[in-house]
Amino acid sequence: MLQTIFTYEWKQLLRSKGLIVALFIFTAIGFFCLKQGAIVYQYQRISVDSAMAKKIRSYDFVKNIFDTIKHSNIRSSIETPYILERRLQDVVAKNISPLSVLSIGQGDIYAPLISGHFNNEIFKNNFSEFKNPEQLLAGNLDASFFIVFLFPLLLLALTYNLQSADKELGIDSLLYTQAASVDVLFRQRLLFRWLIALLPMFFLTFLSFWLLYSLPGFSSLSFLQWWGVAFLYALFWLVVVALVHRLKFNSLVNAISLAGVWVLLLIAIPGLLNTWFNFQNPATNKTEIAEFRDYNAKIWDQSSENKRKHFFANYIQVLKGSANVDSNFIDIFSSALQILDKEKELHNVIANNANAQMKAEEKSFWINPVGGVVRSFAIIGNTGLEQQIQFEKAVMKYREEKLHYFFENILFQTNFTKKDFEKIPTYFEPNMELKFGKYLLPLSLLTLIAIFLSSIKIKNNNQ
Repeated sequence: MLQTIFTYEWKQLLRSKGLIVALFIFTAIGFFCLKQGAIVYQYQRISVDSAMAKKIRSYDFVKNIFDTIKHSNIRSSIETPYILERRLQDVVAKNISPLSVLSIGQGDIYAPLISGHFNNEIFKNNFSEFKNPEQLLAGNLDASFFIVFLFPLLLLALTYNLQSADKELGIDSLLYTQAASVDVLFRQRLLFRWLIALLPMFFLTFLSFWLLYSLPGFSSLSFLQWWGVAFLYALFWLVVVALVHRLKFNSLVNAISLAGVWVLLLIAIPGLLNTWFNFQNPATNKTEIAEFRDYNAKIWDQSSENKRKHFFANYIQVLKGSANVDSNFIDIFSSALQILDKEKELHNVIANNANAQMKAEEKSFWINPVGGVVRSFAIIGNTGLEQQIQFEKAVMKYREEKLHYFFENILFQTNFTKKDFEKIPTYFEPNMELKFGKYLLPLSLLTLIAIFLSSIKIKNNNQ
């Protein structure tokens, strides 16, 4: 019976030239979205590779200097922290996952490169405050955008009149003469049209695998997880369509109802929630970042007495030998410490605000299940906000370690030797593999509830 229904629907599909054209158009749009993600990835990959190659060349150049340097009682310029850092041209790169091609997420908002110089504040690289993925609403033109926003429209266009059209054309009486019940026939026809709507997604799945599998860092498990989330989302919309059809509306009402559900789930609810969350957790004003830069200048202009007072509060062990320490180094170190502390304070305020908003959004996924899908895509693609926060915190920690290492060497040693150079702290990337299953729980539960409600309705009809 299923084969007969599929054959019938396939013949109907071939007769509908407009539907075939629509499938080709949606497939072309999907290809364009995938290409846009690939362009962003390629641009970032080239930027990172170029910057890291330059960093390696600079490191080798400075290393050669320390291989031949002759030390004396007076430090050479290369042995001073600022000159050494300027020569090293240190930069830290975030891991760019191949799956970011599918879900750009925060990838086009935040640069994947941050200066590793201990005195180059993070706000020089990124002026804007954090933004959450759900706040992007329509999002980026990538595969996740196509799946989240456009796939439902294609499915709704294929199925809105699936049941009502038979009655409107006067052929519904023929369906009652079939061996199978009308509900079974409806489910089989709906399944076929859902599979037709999935054709562009199948195309993107195979094409994306062909594009990504050879890229460095590609993970088959993560790839399957990403597309698993996509097909779970597609299943959710299948159940939504089935549930609306159980109400036995005519084609016009079905179209309006399904379009209303699309607007509600993808535009209205996320938009209202974001407005509320922004009110509850206002983003850090860019004026505060500008004021931090003014603070930077004020610290360098403060008196030497104030600088030394702050320094000795942190390094009391230096008091005994302070007469032997160059006061200029103390002033510079003190200023750098104060600026970094202020930068960490401001960055923590921004990060804590973002974390508070993300937790609030997580609770709202029960009424905004699409938000959970968007966040899952971003996490699997390593482009989520939480991963960006972890990256920037790791860079802050790295810069602080370097600051203390360079200046403590000046305080407690006569020279900065080759051995000291080889022990310069290195950056370690934090573990950014986050669990995303909890974000899909609302969508999964809502899908099961809709299936249950549809089953009850079908059972009552059969009775």
